[in-house]
Amino acid sequence: MRILPAGSWEALPDERKAIDAEKVPWWYVTVGDMEGNDISGWAPEKDLIVTRHSPWEWPGFSTLRDNLSLDAHLARTLDATGRATEEETASYAALIEEAERGTILSKLYEIIDQPDEKGVRDNKLTPAEFQAALAKPWLAQQLSLLISQHESEWFWNESKWNQLDTLMEHTPEDPNIQWVREKERIKTLSWWKELAGQPGIAADGVAWHFQPISLPEALSKSGAVICSRCKKNISISYEFLRGIAYSTAQDGRIKEIAEQLNSYITRYEVNTCSQIKHFLAQAKHETGGFTKFREPLNYVSYTGETLYAMAPTAINDGFKRKGITFSSREEKIQWIQDNLINNDAAYGEHAFGSAEQPGKDYRGRGLLHLTHYGAYKCCGADIGVEIHKNPELVETDSRVIVETGLWFWKINKLKRIAEDRSITTDVAVEGITKIINTGLKGINERKRFMIEISQEFSKTYGGVAHEN
Repeated sequence: MRILPAGSWEALPDERKAIDAEKVPWWYVTVGDMEGNDISGWAPEKDLIVTRHSPWEWPGFSTLRDNLSLDAHLARTLDATGRATEEETASYAALIEEAERGTILSKLYEIIDQPDEKGVRDNKLTPAEFQAALAKPWLAQQLSLLISQHESEWFWNESKWNQLDTLMEHTPEDPNIQWVREKERIKTLSWWKELAGQPGIAADGVAWHFQPISLPEALSKSGAVICSRCKKNISISYEFLRGIAYSTAQDGRIKEIAEQLNSYITRYEVNTCSQIKHFLAQAKHETGGFTKFREPLNYVSYTGETLYAMAPTAINDGFKRKGITFSSREEKIQWIQDNLINNDAAYGEHAFGSAEQPGKDYRGRGLLHLTHYGAYKCCGADIGVEIHKNPELVETDSRVIVETGLWFWKINKLKRIAEDRSITTDVAVEGITKIINTGLKGINERKRFMIEISQEFSKTYGGVAHEN
C-alpha cells in the first residue's frame, strides 16, 4: 500500500489521469510488488484499490508494542550482522528465536526482507536491505509510518541493562570492567526520571515513538507545498516545470522531477517562493535546461595547457592518487594533452576518481551537480542511498537527482542567501552561484534564468509581495 496526498494525485498531468463512463477517476501511478519491484499502471478510485481518507484518520500507521528483552535484541543483532561465532549463535538460539518472533522484527521482515531469485527469504535484516527499502518510496513510507511503544533508552532501569551481563561476559566473580563503566556512562546520560510526571513523560519510562517527519506530513490536509512565508500553494506542477525547461528535455523526466520536488521540498525546507525560484534557476543552468544530469567532460576546444589551468587542483589530485610523477612541467602538460583532452571517461576518472572506489568517477551529477567522492558519500549517508558506490544513480534515478540537489542546498545553507531581503536578486544569484561554482561559471545565464523563472512563477502562482 502507498499513501499519497490528494493534492499530488490531482496535480498529475492530464495524460496520467482520466474519468471513465461511470464517472470513476483513474490514475497512472507507480507502486511496488511483493518483491520490491516497480509496478506502473492505471488504478481506479474504487474500494480495495484506491480510496480516499481524511488525514486525521492517520491512514497507513501501524502501532506496535515491543516488550522484547535487551539480551534478545542484542543476540539477534550479533547473529544477523555476522559478528557471532557458530558456537555463540547456537548458545543464543533461544534468545534469537525470541527476537525473531517479536512484534517489531516480524513487521520489519514483512516490509523489508525481500526474497532472493528463488523466492526464498533469508530472515536476515542487513544494512543493505534497509538502504534498498528506503530507496523505494512505498517501502520507505511503510517504515516511516510505524509507531512503536517501548521503554525509552533515556530511562535508567538497572535490571534492563543487567540483562546484557551474560552476553558481555560479565559476572560478579569475573567482572567486565569496560561493561561496568559503560553502564555507569548510560546511567549518567539518562534524564527521563528527572522529568517524570510532565506531560508525555510517563513514570515507567514507556512511550510511543514515531517518525517525526511523517506525522505532520500525514496531517497535511492537501498534501500541497505551502510557502512558509506567504502561505500560498506553490506545488510544482508539470506545466510550470515544462514551461521553464528546454524543449529538448524528456517529458517523462520532467513529470518525475516535478513529483519528486513536491515530495521533498518541504522536508529540506526549500519551501518558499524565493528559494524555489533561485533553486530552479541554478538547476536549469547546471542541467542544461533539465536535459543533462551528468556533467560532460569532453573539452574538445581545450589544450593540455588550458585544461590544466582550468582545474589544476583536481588534475594534480589525480596524479597524486595514481602515483604519477613528471620530470618537468612540459611533460605533465603533454600527458594531459595525450590522455585527458576530448576523453570524457578518462578525465572523469582522473579528476573526480577515488581510491576507495577504483574505476568510478564523481563528476557533477543531479540537479545541482553534486561533485567529489566526499560529497557523494556524505550525501548518500543522509538520504539513505549508497551513491558513493553507485554514482550513476545521481543521473538516472529521479528521486536521487532531486534529493541530492535539495540536500546540497540545505547543507550549504543557501536558504539564508535566497531569502535575504537586504540584497538585490542579482547579488543573491552571485552569492548562491559562488557556492555551487566557485568560478562563477555561467553567472550571466543564471541571472537570466532567474528573471525568466520569476516571471513564469508569477504567472503560475501569482505575484509575491515579500520577494526582492
